[in-house]
Amino acid sequence: MIIDLDEQRRRRLVHKPWAWRNLSKEAFTELCLSALLDLPPPFNTLPEAVAGQLYGVLCSRLDWKERVSFIDRVILEPNFVLRESALLTILGKEFDAPVAAAAAARLMAGAPIDPQGVPVSFHEFAEMLCEGSVGNPGAVVAGALMVADRQLITAIEGVRPLLAVDTVASAAQCCCGFASALVVDFWLDWIEELLDNRFDSLALAYAHAAVSALFIPAEAPARHEICEYERVPCSEDLREEAITVVRRWSFDAFRRRIEPRMRRIAAHEQRPRLMPVIMRSWGYD
Repeated sequence: MIIDLDEQRRRRLVHKPWAWRNLSKEAFTELCLSALLDLPPPFNTLPEAVAGQLYGVLCSRLDWKERVSFIDRVILEPNFVLRESALLTILGKEFDAPVAAAAAARLMAGAPIDPQGVPVSFHEFAEMLCEGSVGNPGAVVAGALMVADRQLITAIEGVRPLLAVDTVASAAQCCCGFASALVVDFWLDWIEELLDNRFDSLALAYAHAAVSALFIPAEAPARHEICEYERVPCSEDLREEAITVVRRWSFDAFRRRIEPRMRRIAAHEQRPRLMPVIMRSWGYD
């Protein structure tokens, strides 16, 4: 249902927080959408703080599934600059993991790529992580990983030292059950690197936090097929995910590929040990 709020009324309402509570959920959703994507000229000078405040209130009025649907409406905006600004504002205010991960994934998947093959949105995304201005850092890292090709994985590796242990744990939990080949390798590489510093208690804490990312639930799609993805160049008005599959493995073939690494991690893991549970989920004895 679309509620028609004319420009003059929107102009008045966005600056009157006390009036927002009188709007129906549908009308307030439309107001928030127009604010995030900015108002048409001459009202296109809305401060980001107001749009963020509106989205913060929206979080109290829509459940997480409704907010994911709201994000799906945001990405229909054909203007990349407006779409990127809206999604970054959402990342700053969204604390629920499924919604934050969805916003980050859509931001990375729909952005043009720079000369290094990295989504142009990643740079501001990384800056927000550094500044601590992301609502749920672990979820947004997980969201970016879910649509990552090799170039984006490399960029994400660059921000790993900036992540707190609880952020890593949150990212790992969000990635649990999601097994693209590059994402599995990302976590395996990092955990092996951390476990090599076996006398560094902080490194071991990070490794322990990351291990749960490797858990594969019984119903996970990865049990049928595991893929490696590549990003294809996209124009600024592209709204679909610009990603293609470049390689496929059956679950059993991929399981054999990573088995030596899994067993090495299990041999070096400190208590409390999670790897026995992880390995059983992959079907190892």
